[in-house]
Amino acid sequence: MAVAWRALLALALPGVCYGLRNFGPAGRVVFFDYLPIVPVVGYGFALLLGLNFGARVSRWSTASTRGSRARILTPAHSVGLMLLAVWCIWPTLQAFPAHGDMAARDRWAREHVRYYGALTRVIAAIPQVQADLGGVTTVAPTADADHRYAVEMNGDDMIFALDVSGPRGRGVFHANCTLDDEHVFDWQPGSWRYAGHEVRIDAVPPLVPR
Repeated sequence: MAVAWRALLALALPGVCYGLRNFGPAGRVVFFDYLPIVPVVGYGFALLLGLNFGARVSRWSTASTRGSRARILTPAHSVGLMLLAVWCIWPTLQAFPAHGDMAARDRWAREHVRYYGALTRVIAAIPQVQADLGGVTTVAPTADADHRYAVEMNGDDMIFALDVSGPRGRGVFHANCTLDDEHVFDWQPGSWRYAGHEVRIDAVPPLVPR
């Protein structure tokens, strides 16, 4: 019985944490850390807490059948669960404003994605985008797509779908690239969709526009 409780809670606590952190409101933008130390520590802590808590639940259930009233939660367990809860819901407190307007989504991305501003300058300078829109006024991550970025040694890998608006309307650009604030290190063919037509963008200049 003790083994069953330990296994159940050892899997349940990390599983709940993973679900809250990755499939809550923050899940529209997924961040992959170059050195994922904090997630490893967090899930490891959840695993150890689950094992310990499972053993205590097993002892408590056994003691209850004998008429004992031992507490199931110690102060240490309570503190551990509170710390784990804060870590799990923290991404939700900083969640991507999927229901916000373009300005709100753009502002969130500039605050949370290191080289997002550089990406918007690259997109705004693409001749096809300029020609279709007559200039670019606003760029923002789309509300319904799943966006991803990761910190690398030579910049950030970014996979974003971006709403791009200008005097003549709005289009959507799908970008997959690696860049920093000055250089485009890698550019996978992107796509620009405007007024029902889609154009493939195979390359951009190697320097980020200022």
